[in-house]
Amino acid sequence: MNTKKVLLTGGRAPSTLELARLFFMNGYSVHIADSFPYALAKKSTAVEKFHLTRKPKQESEKFIEDLIKIIVDEQIDLLVPTCEEIFYIARFQDEIRKYCEVFVDTFEKMITLHHKFDFIKLAESFGMQVPGTTLITSLEEWKKETQGNKRSLIAKPVFSRFSSTVHRLPEERDLQIDVSEKKHWVLQEFIEGSHYCSYSVANRGKLLAHTTYKSEIRAGDGASIYFQHYEHEKIAEWVEVFVREMEFHGQIAFDFIQDEKGEVFAIECNPRLTSGVHLFRNTNLPAVFFENKSVRPNSDHPVSLKAALVLYGYQNIKLAGVKRFFQAFGRSRDVVFNTKDIGPFLYQWYSYLKIWELSRRNQISLLEATTYDISWDGD
Repeated sequence: MNTKKVLLTGGRAPSTLELARLFFMNGYSVHIADSFPYALAKKSTAVEKFHLTRKPKQESEKFIEDLIKIIVDEQIDLLVPTCEEIFYIARFQDEIRKYCEVFVDTFEKMITLHHKFDFIKLAESFGMQVPGTTLITSLEEWKKETQGNKRSLIAKPVFSRFSSTVHRLPEERDLQIDVSEKKHWVLQEFIEGSHYCSYSVANRGKLLAHTTYKSEIRAGDGASIYFQHYEHEKIAEWVEVFVREMEFHGQIAFDFIQDEKGEVFAIECNPRLTSGVHLFRNTNLPAVFFENKSVRPNSDHPVSLKAALVLYGYQNIKLAGVKRFFQAFGRSRDVVFNTKDIGPFLYQWYSYLKIWELSRRNQISLLEATTYDISWDGD
């Protein structure tokens, strides 16, 4: 029997490394493609070959040309996009599908989910619970909605990530935003409560894999770096109904707030791989992609990005408290470290150095530097 070959993009992300290890562990040949030369997964023994591509954001069509060449040369069976390059792949997927299967939904669906206002409206149309959200398309609308405002609101661009540009009103009442016909924002009702994240994989509207975890220890304001599976029936039901109503196909993640009454509100969607995949380690998650089988998460042990825990330690000690932070650090296993695949753990420091250099050179944050060449902002 021929070994099935899978091509994963976004090899810079620890979550992609996790997915690569899962495919390898379950008998697949794994190829990685990334426009970042120092991608974490390139040093993994789980990876048959690393392929450097041109930048999806800056050279979209040439990036697709590179992927097609890899697919043809290596006889790839399935392409699984992982990070925000997924939107560029979704846009050109009809061309790619001439050569292999692509695990992604239509471009129109993907952009609707990525857009922070359109997602809310879609969820409302399904009867799902979401915060009140207003679209802002001009400075006049911004002033009308915010001047004299005493309500607690969250402001953020419709295309953003990692909560890197999230602002709280009325505390930041003097906030000057860059809003125009090409750059829209949303104002969202602030809901006091606990933060949760979910990660799921669906096939044509059928939920096949799902996990929920609390977002309590983070890098910056939004990106979780500590993960423990949590059985949350209301969130699982919310996600199952949503993917069924949308007939969604691919990987999908949501951010939720649970209020003091126990009600859950989805605040935004990431239709791609996220760090929730770490909660499927040592499972046959690839069976979801290739065989349309259901897979449950591994809830045996919490995991974390320990390098990020060190880097954002002071912030999280203030956020979660000294005791909780050191509990999380001590009890969790590092998502990168693996005694049978030590290369990525050693290489990550060099990779992070290159990201830091990129952030300094472009005067952007570390988190922004991780997606500088793959982010989709409505281009």
